[in-house]
Amino acid sequence: MVQALKAQALQDRRLLSVWIQWALSRPNSCFRDEKVVAHVNDKRGKQVGEVILMNLPAIPGTLPKEEWLADLVASEVKSGRKVLVFCRQTATRDIQPRLKEVLEEKGLRVAILYSGSSDARKREGWIRARAPYLDVLITNPGVVATGLDLIEFSTVVYYEIEFDLTVMWQAMARVYRPTQTQPVRVIFASYQRTMECLGWGKMGVKMKHAKLLYGETVEGALVPQDEGDFLLELARDVLEGREIPALETLFALTRPMEDSPLGCPTAPSRYLVTPRYTEEELRAMWEQQMQAQQKRRRVGKTVPSGQLTLPGFAF
Repeated sequence: MVQALKAQALQDRRLLSVWIQWALSRPNSCFRDEKVVAHVNDKRGKQVGEVILMNLPAIPGTLPKEEWLADLVASEVKSGRKVLVFCRQTATRDIQPRLKEVLEEKGLRVAILYSGSSDARKREGWIRARAPYLDVLITNPGVVATGLDLIEFSTVVYYEIEFDLTVMWQAMARVYRPTQTQPVRVIFASYQRTMECLGWGKMGVKMKHAKLLYGETVEGALVPQDEGDFLLELARDVLEGREIPALETLFALTRPMEDSPLGCPTAPSRYLVTPRYTEEELRAMWEQQMQAQQKRRRVGKTVPSGQLTLPGFAF
């Protein structure tokens, strides 16, 4: 499928997005029959029809990645750890019900959190009411990226790639909260030699660069990247044959421990891998970390009324 769509895209660049989207999505959705469709637009950009490029039959049985996820979650639950599973295909091509079914066949207790209300407090209340009776929560990272504490979960699985580094980092940080008492594990899942694997390679590079550039403030300082920009970069890299570093190299531990209270996917947090602390001790450590961070920041001078100020700057 990937090679056939790529060949068509090289002949007609309007099919680039079709090729890249299906190459990223199909490996995780091939449990069902699907049709690769190209939309036909008029001169004003209005869709007037569609062309079926390819019919894709379902692959019977449980997919290898699904089996891997079920085994991983079962192992984590045996160790007393709840698992948060992030998916990207959660709308018209929703794969969450399928994962729920596969996990429940293993005897696991599973729930899906959809966007529903925009009020984070309602979502948090929904989670708090169900978390004690759950082993796994499946959702889109954008649903929980801000305003929530998910300390009930200590293992995070990105079952599918998230294109926006800010959303990915913020969603992951929901489990790195002051009262988290278990070591946090973040796992990025991909079939080898797929477009998704290459995409994770690009995301790994971005995470490394962001960490070097922003340090501990990476969660709040990053500018969100448009999905189209990321896909365009990925398509260009593949078409031009650019090398993307191996995932094993990108996600290797470059530091023995991570000091940031925001968490980091490339190194374990220092105080989360030590023996468990009480909630009061964790909060005290958090406050101490924040105070030390504040001291390192440059504080700007007082400026006349009416002028804009930022930490360390005056305009």
